[in-house]
Amino acid sequence: MLREGRYITNGFIGDLISTTLAIKHGKLLGRSPGLNNTNTQLKKTILLMKTDTTYNGWTNYETWRVNLELFNGDDDRWSHGSPDAMQEFAELLIEESTDEGIGRDYALAFLQNVDWQEIAEHYQQDEEVA
Repeated sequence: MLREGRYITNGFIGDLISTTLAIKHGKLLGRSPGLNNTNTQLKKTILLMKTDTTYNGWTNYETWRVNLELFNGDDDRWSHGSPDAMQEFAELLIEESTDEGIGRDYALAFLQNVDWQEIAEHYQQDEEVA
């Protein structure tokens, strides 16, 4: 709820919402010294949430998901694969299995954030261990 230019809320969730809104609007609500410490911690948590893009031990969600859906379980085939070959395989698979249009465009755009080097190294490490 908004009252007199301030966000009035209760509890931790309310403080999180208030802090998030205050950060968004470029100001942090000054209340009591104890709450300012909470606000500082919340700011740090929110900043970490915005900057930590890793996912399940992979560089990002896109890398994890492409590895899971396209390469996972096919260790022998990709143990000597290059990042370029893996990317080319994924793009070809999408192009051959989808019609032209927005769906294909989104799928191909999704691939742009994949760390192909990380996927290739993952399978090369599996080969070295075996």
